[in-house]
Amino acid sequence: MTIRTPFPAIDVHTHLFPERLANAVRRALTRMYGWSFDLPTDPIEFFDFVRQRGTERFCMLPYAHKAGMARSLNEWMANTARTLPGAIGFACINQDDDEKESILTDAFDAGLHGIKLHYQVQNVAPNDERLYPVYELMLDLDLPLVVHAGKGPTDNGLVGAERFRLLMERYPALRVCVAHLGAPEREAFIVMANEFPALYLDTSGMGNRSFAGLGLEDIADRVLFGSDAPNIGFDYGLTIERILDLELGDDIERKIFRDNAKAFLKLD
Repeated sequence: MTIRTPFPAIDVHTHLFPERLANAVRRALTRMYGWSFDLPTDPIEFFDFVRQRGTERFCMLPYAHKAGMARSLNEWMANTARTLPGAIGFACINQDDDEKESILTDAFDAGLHGIKLHYQVQNVAPNDERLYPVYELMLDLDLPLVVHAGKGPTDNGLVGAERFRLLMERYPALRVCVAHLGAPEREAFIVMANEFPALYLDTSGMGNRSFAGLGLEDIADRVLFGSDAPNIGFDYGLTIERILDLELGDDIERKIFRDNAKAFLKLD
């Protein structure tokens, strides 16, 4: 049975890449963690797949694991989002890129909606000074940021709740979503979300773990439905089930599946 979202949903955390990069990402995840995948990576096939499960819009999140790749990847994201139904494209940047502002300004002019930073893959701390100009640009432009700030699936020594708190203390108004509820330090990131009104958390990659007892109802206005698809090793519907299992009621479920994302992304 196909599990659908109870309301037309916005999935704030998906990963579509050019075919060669998509294949390389999956090979790396299989090699490092033994994960296997069966969801489609072709953009049109992916749109059909999520639409059948109730997701009408989805954020495509790239990341630049090395300097020099952001501009071309952002161009692919913008071109794909422009023609792919439901797609909301994000940009990427690497901490070692020259002309960061130029790269990102071109990306936003091309229609991209925010930035994704993967501190773990990029091997950089959230409060690294090389990223300060990026955060300040996002504040100036009032655009959203999605980050992988948690220590899962492996800790590179630069991420985690304590390091991320330093960033939020420096830029408390930064509109940022922490992926995967900050796993494995989910409770610590939820505490932080109670302190910083611009901080959101998404549910991506957590379909195989319960949300019970975490206190998500305390930050119900800033929990976002995210899947991490297509690079997940479990059914897309499991994340939907984990949210519904909390029995939070229609009003809060509507917020998590759609309305919070509209506020975070500032969608009409």
